[in-house]
Amino acid sequence: MSDVNYESIDIPDDKPPSEYHWTERRAEILQLIEKAGHPGSISPTRLADRYDVSKSQISQDKSRLQEFIVEQIDEPAVDAITSTVFQTAVRELMDNDEYRKAAKTVADWNDWLGDRGHVEREPDRLEANVNLDVDDESKEILRETLRRRRGQ
Repeated sequence: MSDVNYESIDIPDDKPPSEYHWTERRAEILQLIEKAGHPGSISPTRLADRYDVSKSQISQDKSRLQEFIVEQIDEPAVDAITSTVFQTAVRELMDNDEYRKAAKTVADWNDWLGDRGHVEREPDRLEANVNLDVDDESKEILRETLRRRRGQ
């Protein structure tokens, strides 16, 4: 668990990045990750040059930030946001007469709800093991009915 809240660290405007404290460096890297949308979008070489540290230090910073980001996840908030996005997407697709896409989105939403444990998944296939006891006379009637339907 991280003891530092990198989101609350002020990044100084009055000193060069090479003089940042490690918490300031990580706070700025976190902002860059959030802006880029993915940690892989940021060049470790450029970061190492910017802060005058090794690429292995940047790798360690990114690892600690990943732990921090995961710790910050608020599952009920994630569920609420995702549900809102799905509902909005379905509504817009329906408004645009894109019913197949809306149905696919609803299916994806149901899969997501199942993955999160909010709904039970329906089985892909139902299997029935049924043993019907039918007397010989009934079997003959069924055979005769099938023959007539087939035109024999």
